[in-house]
Amino acid sequence: MKQFIKYITPDFFKKIYRSLSTRKHPVYGWFGDYTSWKEAQKKCTGYDTGLILNKVKEATLKVIRGEAAFERDSVTFDQLEYVPEFVNILNEIAEENKGQLRVLDFGGSLGSVYFQHRSLLNKAKNTEWNVVEQKHFVDCGKSEFADEHLRFYYSCEECLRSAKIEILLLSSVLPYLEKPYDMLKEMTGYSIPYILIDRTIFIDDDRDRLTLQIVPKEIYEASYPCWLLNKKNVIEAIKGYELIQTFKPYADATLIIGTKHAYFEALLFKKKHNGN
Repeated sequence: MKQFIKYITPDFFKKIYRSLSTRKHPVYGWFGDYTSWKEAQKKCTGYDTGLILNKVKEATLKVIRGEAAFERDSVTFDQLEYVPEFVNILNEIAEENKGQLRVLDFGGSLGSVYFQHRSLLNKAKNTEWNVVEQKHFVDCGKSEFADEHLRFYYSCEECLRSAKIEILLLSSVLPYLEKPYDMLKEMTGYSIPYILIDRTIFIDDDRDRLTLQIVPKEIYEASYPCWLLNKKNVIEAIKGYELIQTFKPYADATLIIGTKHAYFEALLFKKKHNGN
């Protein structure tokens, strides 16, 4: 399916901005304007290697052992960081459902977002965090990390057969799918009450732009195709839902990619009654 960059902090944005705006040959960031996924993919190393899984696994184990506060894309952090709006959304949904919070975390690695936020979900009396991922991540998750609260599935259909879901989480996912709008069409068909598109990069342009993203070596050596999405196109693709909240997952951090302004934003949608 995909893997996606989640290691972005204000300091990291500053590094990326300096790299893209001052270096003649920047070494990481977003590059190019490709006409097809296949064309961009030819220049990539990919994101489904065993090396990435092993790094994520070791980082997650450190979190579980209490040696790190949380993990994001194999990078560990000593202090807990979170976005208040994100936590509030989950707690409000739990309160709305009498303490029940059931999340479908599409592309959720080995439970990164769950482990980062589980101590903050004070309105959730019972949390079921369901991760849908690539096969090798799910295999590892089932054998090493699954428990009564954290579960792993190979597909959304498999998950939905086993659990009633209150919120679909797409955190830093859409840009790394070959056909993000096809996936959105499929996802809206599940009629899940809430959809949260979190930590997603958008571009101020009248079209989507397909780039090559090169990951900083301090995370791991990898590169892959990445869409810079037009926010209006994404909103229009969420049929039968109403956009009820937006927020900045990384404060006001922005990028200049080529000549265009790009930024990260989170969008919360709620299912309309009767699909109207």
